[in-house]
Amino acid sequence: MQTISIEIHLAEIGNDLKIVHDSWLRILCGQERYDVEDRGVQPLLPLLNYRSTIVHVGGGDDPMEWIIQYFSGDFGVYQDRSYVGMRINSIPDTDARTAVYASIQQVVRQQVPIAHRIITAMGKQDVAYEKVGLPLFRNGEVEKVVTVSRDRRELLRKMRKSHETLVAA
Repeated sequence: MQTISIEIHLAEIGNDLKIVHDSWLRILCGQERYDVEDRGVQPLLPLLNYRSTIVHVGGGDDPMEWIIQYFSGDFGVYQDRSYVGMRINSIPDTDARTAVYASIQQVVRQQVPIAHRIITAMGKQDVAYEKVGLPLFRNGEVEKVVTVSRDRRELLRKMRKSHETLVAA
């Protein structure tokens, strides 16, 4: 399966991720940026109850060198592995890895929350999900990115149905 990764407007994300984004806005308390040095990670814990990661991006321009600091067990694809402490290049599927670091890199560059819809193969299964990347700052630079994602298998079903319709025509 070819990987598809597109940025989507935050208004287009599913209701569950809208709740996450609303929680993020409450955590910010009206501030533009979340400074991890001043506030720590404690206020972020409710976000980590979802399928989530924290990726340390500070000090490294090469996305393949970024380190996964937190990887929740709710991913359902690589349940046999923990990626905590590993670099992004440890993700075994090349297309999936590329989609992951490209979406995180976009958050780092733009320094704002960004949502993506990703359809790819991971392991031996096709997956579709939406995710929101949230930047955490230290000394005015993005140091970490929290990602929160939700399964969107219905996108795969719609895609397959459209393909079957095209083939039958």
